Amino acid sequence: MRLRDRKYLIPFALLCFAITAYDISSAGLYAVGDVCASIPWLKGQYISSILFGVFLLWFVSDFIGRTSRKWDYAFSAVWLVPLVVVIFLPQDYVWTGEAAIKDFSFFGIKFVYYESATRPLATIREFVGVVAVGYVIISLIRFSRQVGRRESGPVLVGIFLFCVAVLNDALIAVGTYHSFYLMEWGFMALVFGVTNSISISHSQVRMDLDAAEVQRRRLAGAVNDAGESIMITDMNGVIQYINPAFERMTGYAAGECVGQKASMLKSGKHDAMFYKDMWERIKSGRTWQGTFMNRRKDGGLFEEEATISPIYDERGKIVSCVAVKRDVTKERHMEKQILRSQNMSAIGQFTHLVAHDFNNALAVILGTADMIQVASEKGKCEQMRDFALQIKEAGRGIAKLNGALIAFSNPAKLQMRKLRLDRLLIGMEDLLKHSLSRNVSLVIDVSQDHERVLADQSRIEQSVMQLVQNAAEALNDRGAITISLRKAMHADAAVISRHSGLNEDDPDILKFLIITVRDTGSGISEDAITRIFDPFFTTKTKARHPGLGLSNVWQTITDEHGGLVHVESVPGQGTVFELFLPIAAES
Repeated sequence: MRLRDRKYLIPFALLCFAITAYDISSAGLYAVGDVCASIPWLKGQYISSILFGVFLLWFVSDFIGRTSRKWDYAFSAVWLVPLVVVIFLPQDYVWTGEAAIKDFSFFGIKFVYYESATRPLATIREFVGVVAVGYVIISLIRFSRQVGRRESGPVLVGIFLFCVAVLNDALIAVGTYHSFYLMEWGFMALVFGVTNSISISHSQVRMDLDAAEVQRRRLAGAVNDAGESIMITDMNGVIQYINPAFERMTGYAAGECVGQKASMLKSGKHDAMFYKDMWERIKSGRTWQGTFMNRRKDGGLFEEEATISPIYDERGKIVSCVAVKRDVTKERHMEKQILRSQNMSAIGQFTHLVAHDFNNALAVILGTADMIQVASEKGKCEQMRDFALQIKEAGRGIAKLNGALIAFSNPAKLQMRKLRLDRLLIGMEDLLKHSLSRNVSLVIDVSQDHERVLADQSRIEQSVMQLVQNAAEALNDRGAITISLRKAMHADAAVISRHSGLNEDDPDILKFLIITVRDTGSGISEDAITRIFDPFFTTKTKARHPGLGLSNVWQTITDEHGGLVHVESVPGQGTVFELFLPIAAES
C-alpha cells in the first residue's frame, strides 16, 4: 500500500461528492409525480453514477498501490462516452420517454415513482458498470489477502454489503419485488469499509514509522559515536556523509567534505592502478579491503585500514558505497619499531652464529696447520696429505656458508616461466630419494594436473629440497615423508584468507596449487613455530643445515612468487608444510 504519500485522499473526496450527488438525484426522483419531471433527476443519477465509477476506480487503485492502470482507463473511457451524450445531446439518445409507474411500501408508507425506459446506450453503461464492480471486488479481495485480518476485515464487510445491494437492485429491476434501490448504500458501505481499513493501516504505519525512527536514532547514535571513520560516497567518489570520527581523523569538517570528491584526501603515495583496481572491485559488487596512505587537512600523512562495501537500491542497482576506516598510523609505527628490534636481534644472532662457524673452521685450519708443521719436521708426508684434506674440507664449509649468505642477501635474477608442478615433483623423485637415508621412505603423490604456475623452476626445486632435508632431520633418519600436489578447495579458504587478506567469498581465493610436504617426525612446539622462518633460527642443537633454509623458502614462495606458506605441527606426531602457488592466467 502507498499509504504514506496519501495520494488516494483526492479521489476519496471526489468519490464522496459523487455519492452525495447521486443521493440528491435519487431523492428528487422519488419526489416527482410525472415522467417529464423525472428526467432531470435521472440525468443527475446517470452523471453522478458515471463519475462515481471513475472516482471509485481511481480511489481503489491508489489505495491498493496498483501499478498498471490500463483497465481503469478502459472502463472510464466507455463510461465517459455516454456521459458526453447525456450532457450535450437530447435525452432521446438515452431514454425512450416511456415511463413505468413503480411503487413500494416501507413500514406502511407507500412510495410511488416513475422510471423511464432506457435505450441501448444506457444499458451498455450499466453492463460495463457491473463488470467494473467485479474488477473492483477482485482487486479488493486480493488486497485483503496481502494484509492482515485486522486491516482486511472492514473491506470484506464492505464488499459483502455491496454485493447484497447489487443483488437487491437486480431483483427489483426484473420485477421480483418492489423496494428501495440500495446501490448507493452499497457503495457507501464499501467506501466506509475501505476508509476504516485506511484508519487501521494508518495506525499500523504510524507504529512502524515510530519503531523505525527509534531504530534510526539508535543507528545514527552508533555511527556518530563509533571510533572508526565512516564515509559514504556515490559511485563517482563524491562524499555524501561523514561521521564525527572522520572529522577527528582528517581535520576536515562535514561542511568542507560533503559534496567534494574523496580524492581530496589523496597523498600521492598510490598510483592510478591502485585506485582503478579498487573501484573495479566495488563496482562489481564485491567488498574491497586494503590500506590507504592519506593526507590530513594540515598536510600530515596518516595510514588507515579500510573496508569499502557497495550499497544497493531497492532495484538491486549499486548507487553508493560505504567506507569504514581505522587509523593505524601509530600501530604501524610500533610494528616498525618491533620489526627493527627483531632485525637487530636477528643480526646479533646472525653475527654470533657466523662468528661461531668461522671460528670452528679457523680452529680446524690453524690446528691442522700446526700439525702439518710438526709432521713436516718429522718427514711424515702421508699425515701431511690427510691434514691438507681437512683444511680443504673446512674451506669448503666456509665457502658454502658464504654462498648461502650471498644468496639470502642478493638472490639471483628469477627465470619465470609457466611450470607443470606435477612434472617438476615427479622429476625430483630420484634426486630426493638419493639425499635420504635408507630408513626414510619417500612417497610422491601427485595427480596428473594440467594447471600451471608462473615460477622459477630452480627456486621451487630448492624450496622443496629444503623442506625435505628439514623433514629428514626431524625424523632422525627413520620415518616417512610424503609430498603431494592438489588444487585449493573450499576447506583451504580460511587459511588463504588469514594469510592473504582476501575475503573467503572472493572468486580468486581458490586459484592456488598446493605443494604439501608431510613428515612423521618429532614435530615443532607452538612457541617455536612462530619463529621457524626467522634467519638462523633452528630447533636442533646439532643441525646439519642451520640458519637460512626456511627463511629462503619463505622468501622464495611469498616475496618472489606471490604465494603463501602455511605450517601445522603436533609435537611427537609430525609436521606439515604447505606451499600455495598462484595458478597462472590462461592468457
